[in-house]
Amino acid sequence: PLLNGTNKQVVAREIRWALSNTGFMYVKNHGVPQDFIQSVFDVSRRFFNLPLSQKSSLHIGNSDSAFRGYIELFGENTDPGKTKDLKECFDFGPERSTL
Repeated sequence: PLLNGTNKQVVAREIRWALSNTGFMYVKNHGVPQDFIQSVFDVSRRFFNLPLSQKSSLHIGNSDSAFRGYIELFGENTDPGKTKDLKECFDFGPERSTL
């Protein structure tokens, strides 16, 4: 669906539908500069080209309860009834304050 962002609840519902049923979505006119997008792709490419031993030093199992870090190929299983996921990834999020 084409969304214009005027009603946040409708947009959220449509995004959820697209990701749950189609599995992906395309976002345009988001305002993120192309050079920033390219730099994120470059950093990602460099990270995933590192040797497994280096990536594993940032393994998600070493993180606190924030569940952030590297997950190796076949390291996740989002559907327990099926085979492990054919992907490697790095989960990240905003910094958390240390209280």
